[in-house]
Amino acid sequence: MAQTPDHTLPFTILLASGKGGVGKSVIAANLSAALAHNHHPVLLVDANLHAPTLHVLFAADPPLRLHQYDPQHHTPEQLLHSVSPQLDLLAGLPGAEKPDLEILRDIVRSMQQARRHKIIVIDTASGITPELLTVLPLSRLLLLITTDEPTAIVDTYGLLKYLVQQQSLPLPTLLVNMVVDPEDARQTEQTLNAATQRFLNLHIPMIGFVPYDRTVRRSILNQTLLLQFDPFAASTQAILQLSQTLFRFIESVEKPTTAA
Repeated sequence: MAQTPDHTLPFTILLASGKGGVGKSVIAANLSAALAHNHHPVLLVDANLHAPTLHVLFAADPPLRLHQYDPQHHTPEQLLHSVSPQLDLLAGLPGAEKPDLEILRDIVRSMQQARRHKIIVIDTASGITPELLTVLPLSRLLLLITTDEPTAIVDTYGLLKYLVQQQSLPLPTLLVNMVVDPEDARQTEQTLNAATQRFLNLHIPMIGFVPYDRTVRRSILNQTLLLQFDPFAASTQAILQLSQTLFRFIESVEKPTTAA
């Protein structure tokens, strides 16, 4: 039986994808920055323990990384690296030995219990990984990132098929990235849901889409967040709109209800 969510804890959003190359980490970094722009403290966790990259997107060099954490000598708060006034990053260390999954779980739980942030965004490696399964029960919203490519849609379905077997599956939503126009995004949503509704009895609503934009690549090469590199780019505007949609959703589910 699923536990009743504790609405006093930070709202935790888990980003996942069925395959690599769909722009998930870029979305995670820029979406977290957009959420933080609304004057709410946000924590971004790089749970890709094999190949963490979020610190590169922020051009940040945190002094203490998740892979270096020793509970005998450090506190979880020491892992926090401020990349903007309202945004903290919990980064990994490429090439280092992967930390124990229990450490990842305990740190995320500690950050939730500290109630220092309003929102926690967790980025994971693509596919079904031990890291994904470790943080899945700690999350409230599962944001699935895909593109309109057939292989990406198939892999998203495969990921969902496995995850629905988990007892604590968070509420799943869909973000279609790098699409030419809104019709491509809607077609992707319909194609995926044709399979999930028939075989999994599950509907995945699309929370938004981000258009294909060459500005994204230029921002990555410049190690500058898209929101700062070109605030008026189509992709930037789509991510800002997505952040507003997420805020409205979070406010709606966190709003206290009164007994009849």
